Amino acid sequence: PGGNSVMAHNLLDLYGLTGDEAHLDRAVGLLRSFGGALRSLGAGMAHMQAAVWRMASIAPDRMAAEEADESPVRLELSTDRIDLSQGSGKLQVTLHISRPWHLNAHEPGDEALVGTRLELRDAPGLKLDVHYPPGVEKRFPFADRPIRVYEGEVTLAAVISATGDSIPRNARPRIMLHYQACDDSTCARPAEFELPVKIELSAR
Repeated sequence: PGGNSVMAHNLLDLYGLTGDEAHLDRAVGLLRSFGGALRSLGAGMAHMQAAVWRMASIAPDRMAAEEADESPVRLELSTDRIDLSQGSGKLQVTLHISRPWHLNAHEPGDEALVGTRLELRDAPGLKLDVHYPPGVEKRFPFADRPIRVYEGEVTLAAVISATGDSIPRNARPRIMLHYQACDDSTCARPAEFELPVKIELSAR
């Protein structure tokens, strides 16, 4: 059993003992954050799979309502297409963060934590410049110093531009979002998503 799966069972135990919906909400949020890993790793996360089965028996309506939105973060993009025919293009990525979760800021102030970042991949001849908000400093029981976090809603402003080097004709650049979601007592595994944005290299 891993720490997060044990916490999921503890929260379900607390809900069963007290009837306090706050414990159930935190259990649902924790299981949601591992939705992708549970699907891909299967029996490799047996203890957390057992927590999912418990949740399904304790609160089947809650599980059904959560199926459509397993991530603690909802993305809003300023565009789904970036045209580099003029040499550069802009993109804004707004992160809507569900309570009780927060994301580590780009520079959280703790090397053990994964900061939020955008990454340009498979893109020789291109560069990505991002403006990251500094985040808000908060203290948590699991850290001995304040950590900078993103809560609620935060916008990352990015500019993609050509470096002047030759861009291969078969290049298929992708923009990846990396983040780690935590609540007041535990952190989910770092997540990575490809943004649904098409980068058109018509400047070639």
